Amino acid sequence: MRGNAVRALRAFNDSGPLRLTKTVFDMIEEHVAQVAQVGGRVPEDVALLMHRYDEAKAALRASTSCPA
Repeated sequence: MRGNAVRALRAFNDSGPLRLTKTVFDMIEEHVAQVAQVGGRVPEDVALLMHRYDEAKAALRASTSCPA
């Protein structure tokens, strides 16, 4: 069983990049849009939170090869 698991992991790792990837930023933005779509409640300081989010996103992307 262990050998099968190792072979499967190697096959996955050797298969090249995934065609579709989702970053944590994509997920956060999807959740924010979903909350807005259903009229969900947001914290009073949502503007500050989103500003800090944008800063963190920009800083991480500037320090890596993470696409925009």
